[in-house]
Amino acid sequence: MITHMFAFKWSAAVQACPINLAITPYGQALKEGETLERCILDWAEKKRGPVDGGDLLSIVVNNPRGGRHGRPRHDDCRSYAAAVGAVFETCQNA
Repeated sequence: MITHMFAFKWSAAVQACPINLAITPYGQALKEGETLERCILDWAEKKRGPVDGGDLLSIVVNNPRGGRHGRPRHDDCRSYAAAVGAVFETCQNA
């Protein structure tokens, strides 16, 4: 999903008409971004609980020095996932 989102986001169709309507490629890209975000947050929620030392997302979402209540907030998880996605995309392109 991340790879598709990066490719779609930078496509000529999306860049040519940045108007947020459901029928425009730009509007569709925003909708896909919301879906991707929801999938990432759902995935992060499933990793809460016992820490799996071999799973980076498990380590991040169960960080005892995270946000309120001793664990990272959704905003933190979203930021970490975006960073991992960007690193993945950069390595894939290289």
